[in-house]
Amino acid sequence: MWKILVHLHRAVSTLFGRPPARGTGYCPSVSNTELMSILAVHWDLVMPWQRLTLPAKLYILCLLVAGLYAVYLLARTILGLRHLPESVAATETSARRLRLLEMIHRTENLRDLITLLFFSFGISFANEMFATLRAIRYSSMSLAEAHMDIFEPLTAFAFVVFVALAVLHAVRWTITALLRAKLAGMRLFEE
Repeated sequence: MWKILVHLHRAVSTLFGRPPARGTGYCPSVSNTELMSILAVHWDLVMPWQRLTLPAKLYILCLLVAGLYAVYLLARTILGLRHLPESVAATETSARRLRLLEMIHRTENLRDLITLLFFSFGISFANEMFATLRAIRYSSMSLAEAHMDIFEPLTAFAFVVFVALAVLHAVRWTITALLRAKLAGMRLFEE
């Protein structure tokens, strides 16, 4: 398996214009975990931003705003959960239940926002892919040849968006699970 990865690394290195490592046939400067990792590559944030189209830049700004809104909403939900009174009176129990249900609905609305961001990413990514393929076609007609690094901004765009969406989803899921556990605990306490 290791030899297959080494040969694949050499082929990719040749495509990107970097010579493969010399020596015993293995890549002594690259560990097993860094061989195929996107995090092992040097990240230049300005270059992919300059190569992205306007819809992709607008999507990243919308993702940033939605992320800030999600952090605000989830922080408000956590604070509301901490300040929820722990009384046992029947009238206050129904008020607590309503408040918990309101917080659960708030996080479910956030789930819908994350889903919308995911579908919007699909639209934006398809547009970026079309623009990249068009650039490859135009470069074949010109004197300049397109290399594999033309896909770097597209890959960085997808990686950053998926990491952001995964973090938002994980945090929302955790808080919703806490709210539902608290609501289930109230129901067990009443019975």
